[in-house]
Amino acid sequence: MLKNTKILSNKNDVTTVIEGSVALCYGHFNLIHPGHLRYLQHSKSLADVLVVAIKSDRELKEESFGKYFSEEERSESVSNLEIVDIVVVLNGLTLEELVNIIKPKVLVLGKEFEQRKTKQVNLAIDAVNRQGETVFHAGEIHYATTNLLHGNVLDIDSNSRSQLNKICKKYKMRCI
Repeated sequence: MLKNTKILSNKNDVTTVIEGSVALCYGHFNLIHPGHLRYLQHSKSLADVLVVAIKSDRELKEESFGKYFSEEERSESVSNLEIVDIVVVLNGLTLEELVNIIKPKVLVLGKEFEQRKTKQVNLAIDAVNRQGETVFHAGEIHYATTNLLHGNVLDIDSNSRSQLNKICKKYKMRCI
């Protein structure tokens, strides 16, 4: 498999590729759905560069094992969206550390983080608020992506591709 150059895994790589103001998003991004697309589109409108931080496989709780695609699959899916400039898998790097490295203008979090903040998210919010701001934004509709995984994986893959292409077309986005 060829390495996707939008996906960064080395802390040093992150610091050398970013030019301009940064919007940083964070999440699982297990299945890309219309809410994700609207969330990413809004985030991109706030800065020059859109960086998406993806939870690593190690961060996912044991009880969730088997309900998520691997970090490689999730990062590859997100990186194939034209609107996304850089994807960072938080494997050995915390969200707070990433904030301190890239110094985003804005940290954009899903509405679910407004009420249920983890320690990691609180530390990242504190760090970004020293030089920028935190925004909570939902893609207008909440999708429980883990519930979508209970069907046949081949059906999910086909249906997901079809849905993603429809949404990309609707919002005049090019999906690779």
